[in-house]
Amino acid sequence: MKLTVSGFRLFLSCVLMLGAGAPAAQAADDASGGPDVEAGSRHKVDFADRLARARVGPDDEVVVLVHSAKDCVFCQRWKGSLGGQGEIARYADTHPGVRYYVVERSRIADAETGDLYPGALAWLYDKRAGKGKANLAVPSYDVIVRHKVVWHAFGYSAWDKTVLPAVRSLDDRRSVGNGN
Repeated sequence: MKLTVSGFRLFLSCVLMLGAGAPAAQAADDASGGPDVEAGSRHKVDFADRLARARVGPDDEVVVLVHSAKDCVFCQRWKGSLGGQGEIARYADTHPGVRYYVVERSRIADAETGDLYPGALAWLYDKRAGKGKANLAVPSYDVIVRHKVVWHAFGYSAWDKTVLPAVRSLDDRRSVGNGN
């Protein structure tokens, strides 16, 4: 059986998406750059625990950072008005404490660069680049509160299964006053 380059790419995309359904949030390398991580360490983070313990004050923002690439089919699908980007845009419009940003590189194979990050999140790029973690899987998602990544997941299906519920949970904690 001869496998062409385009056939291999299709196969690889399918394999990656099947594996990406499980949230990377359970035991991912720490890329938050928080004070609990030493430079160069391979500290594993339990993002479920981080999410459960996250405090959201009345003035704190819940920030969603989406990592994308122009040549990523699943990223482009997420960006549609009926996809995740439309969903988070509508949610952010009605929940002023929620903001989102999309960091989109030209190609999946390229590393992210500092100029892709909004100024408010330059600190996160600096931490990741310093640890050699500027080439995250796409699509992937960070949920950030008080300059700490409290949830990270990757894959198109992770958006509905874990990321948006995490954002809503954090936003609800603020509105009922349980964040402090």
